[in-house]
Amino acid sequence: MISEPAPSCSSPSRGPHRPQGLPVSTTHIAVSAVVGVGFAHSLGAIDLRVVGTIVVSWLVTLPIGAVLAAFFFSTLKGIFS
Repeated sequence: MISEPAPSCSSPSRGPHRPQGLPVSTTHIAVSAVVGVGFAHSLGAIDLRVVGTIVVSWLVTLPIGAVLAAFFFSTLKGIFS
C-alpha cells in the first residue's frame, strides 16, 4: 500500500506556512518554540515580562507599518505626480 506524502509546511518561494496555507513568521516560530520548551519545564522558567514585550511588539508592528506605508506613499505620490 502506497501512501501519499504529507503536505509540505515550507516553500522556497513563500517561506514557512501552516498546513492550511497561511503564512507564519519565522520569528513567531522561534519565539513560540522557546516559550514552549520553557513551559514544558515549568511556568516559572518563562520570563513573562519578556514574552509580554514580544507580543506587544508583534501587535504594534502592523499598524505602525501601515501608517509608515501610507506616509511614504502619499509623500512619493506628491513628489512624482
